[in-house]
Amino acid sequence: MSDNTSGRTILSFLVAAIAIFRLIYTCSDMNNRHSDISSPYNQQFKEQMESSQAIMEQSINNARLQRKAISNTILYTSYVGLDSLSAMLKDDYGLLKLEKDSSIYVDIKTQVKIPKDYYYQNNHDDSLRVAFKSPDNLNIFIHDFDTADDVEKSFKGLKGQDNLQKFKVENKIDNAKVISYKVLKNNKRFNGYAMCFQTKTNDHLTTFEFESTKLSKAELKIKSIEFLLKNMKQQK
Repeated sequence: MSDNTSGRTILSFLVAAIAIFRLIYTCSDMNNRHSDISSPYNQQFKEQMESSQAIMEQSINNARLQRKAISNTILYTSYVGLDSLSAMLKDDYGLLKLEKDSSIYVDIKTQVKIPKDYYYQNNHDDSLRVAFKSPDNLNIFIHDFDTADDVEKSFKGLKGQDNLQKFKVENKIDNAKVISYKVLKNNKRFNGYAMCFQTKTNDHLTTFEFESTKLSKAELKIKSIEFLLKNMKQQK
């Protein structure tokens, strides 16, 4: 009786063990099948995620390029219009309204003071040293770049995208030239007056450009000369 009971116990154990083994094998096989079945889905999901990521990256890049394009012309917005921009947009466009008089170096010997309440922009392209706008809507751009061309050709290339008109060399002293012109920006016509300084070796050009929709050519000339006399300092 004891042997039979022991035998039945062992047999029951073996049957149970076999059943458990079969269950584990069946589950494993089902998982493998499930994995095989879901593989195309996983691949499709992966491709969709990669595509979405590429689209998102392209959108971010497009937005960055759009902000840069707007940034390059943002000072042609009125002073009141700049005041109305949110802090976030001002930051995006590199705009700062100065709370006190500030100075910047154009070169190692030349320093220009930017008065309080001017809008200063430091988000610029490679050739633009600095740009700023006065409360009375005078735009001032200082370009500084290497060039193998003469002043006229370099300046026309600089303003070539701005519908440059009425270009005229007003005066010439050594390697300095004074140029009057007009540009069209944001459907507004700006009178321009520029003082251009080229090195004696003619390989570097610095321009001070003053532009306004309100001032006449004669008024702009006086305004630009007054600004430089008052705010530009050169070390000896």
